Amino acid sequence: MFVAGRKRKLAAEPRQTPGPRGAPLVPTREAEINRWYVLGRENFRERQYRNALDYYNRAVALAANESIRDAKLYVARAHTLYKLRELTRALSDAKEATRINAGLSAGYICLASILTDMGKPEEAFAAVKQGLGLADIHASEYKHLQLLCSSLSLRLDPTRQPIRESDTDPVTRLPADLVVLALRLLDTRMLSICRGVSTRWLHVIDNTPVLWSRPCYLVDSPAHKLARELPAYSKAQKRMGLRYPPKPWRPCSHVRDLS
Repeated sequence: MFVAGRKRKLAAEPRQTPGPRGAPLVPTREAEINRWYVLGRENFRERQYRNALDYYNRAVALAANESIRDAKLYVARAHTLYKLRELTRALSDAKEATRINAGLSAGYICLASILTDMGKPEEAFAAVKQGLGLADIHASEYKHLQLLCSSLSLRLDPTRQPIRESDTDPVTRLPADLVVLALRLLDTRMLSICRGVSTRWLHVIDNTPVLWSRPCYLVDSPAHKLARELPAYSKAQKRMGLRYPPKPWRPCSHVRDLS
């Protein structure tokens, strides 16, 4: 009777083919190469890149001895070397993969990623363009290749303007009333964190009394002591006719002191 562990062990072992009569059974070379490849892929998924590289090296060496040229082995090893930041060796394997199988999208994706990290975006873009012309359009990686081509073309566009902070800052782009409504949803600790984002945020938070017009924090907390030093807090307290310290209160259930 076989147990589950025994079945898994047998499934992981390479298939064996009968030799001449009286000779022992020997595993096929293709099955042994695939076994090393599967073990390398499992270690790569677990981020054990050194172990994965060792298995891929065995698979590539065995394939070379048997004159088997499989592009997926070189792509897998190139990707592993890329994770280990051995870019020169990874580049060599990626180029070899594209020479063996010119229609393999994964080879061009790996090659372009390595060239980009090496500071050669022009060569990466040329590799991607070559891959788009040769790769199978029905492959699962073809769409990724198209996205990579678009990204590199934008990066190499000479008319592209650099992104400024004001183009992405919501405090600058949104109307002032919407900014205040969004900031009023934050408690005092989060407001104090937002004060450190930029000088624009600091100016808006410190000079908007409505943000401090209602208690949303515990009285003796460090965040409350910080709030008392802001000009907007004193303006809000004067507007409400309150004096420090305010009357003790209990915060609502959805309000917590995060300090």
